[in-house]
Amino acid sequence: MKKVEVIGLATDEPSLEYLTSRGISHARLAIEELDCHLDKWRYTNTRSLIHGLDGCDTLLDGKLHRKDHDIITIVPFGSSRYHHISHGLIRSGACSVYDSFTIVNIDNHDDCNIRTELKKQVYVETVTYGDHIKESLIKTNAEDAIHIRNRDIDIGFEIFHWRNCGTDGYEPFSPLIHEYNYRNCKPLTLDDYVVDSIMQFCKLPVYLTIDIDALHPEDVDVNPYETYFQGMMRADDLIEIVGLIAEKDNLIGVDICGMTPDPRCFGIYDWIIETIQSKNLTSPSR
Repeated sequence: MKKVEVIGLATDEPSLEYLTSRGISHARLAIEELDCHLDKWRYTNTRSLIHGLDGCDTLLDGKLHRKDHDIITIVPFGSSRYHHISHGLIRSGACSVYDSFTIVNIDNHDDCNIRTELKKQVYVETVTYGDHIKESLIKTNAEDAIHIRNRDIDIGFEIFHWRNCGTDGYEPFSPLIHEYNYRNCKPLTLDDYVVDSIMQFCKLPVYLTIDIDALHPEDVDVNPYETYFQGMMRADDLIEIVGLIAEKDNLIGVDICGMTPDPRCFGIYDWIIETIQSKNLTSPSR
């Protein structure tokens, strides 16, 4: 079993409050500069985007870039608008230690947006919260990415597989999820073949990134605070998936984002961290 270490990134006021209240060692980004009030549809804060690319290992005091396969580092941070920090964590951590690995993204959005010509001009070489998974597939040695969501009560769980094609980019496809739904005329639950579908793609080392905007409004509020929509996944289903992945011996890193001012976010973050802890022998270093 592996040791679990928790070290946070305070990207906004809610995440700073959470990390401080839990006594989690953390690096604080320039909140007064990051937490800007631009039109949310045009969130192009340069410093935020740069942190999504590089500097994560320095911010986290060298805890990612090391050849220690017996430690799982969990990095909780703030709003989904900083989810591109995952790309920096992968580049600083998993990418520097493992020859190949799988990214598992539990999120209401695939974060594999294809940029328009305008966005290419605006963002240049930066990575955004809308395309960081795609960029990780293209720019790192991640073998593939699995996207898990539940955003429609008539469909239920959906699983998408995105494959790294090297210099040719990436290739997305969906493994029979829609076909299954249409054939059986019922939404997919974890009691169907969803768990098996997830686990069959978790044979390589796994980097797990979680955006709690995947959750149902009855578990946490996202919609009142953000311009993007949240999902329909129930918290206990999320925790079951996290537990199944965590109990395998190939989990190599985790990050958690999606925090909003809803105080229930603190409990969701705690639940995720404690679930990963419970599958391992040692308590986290904080």
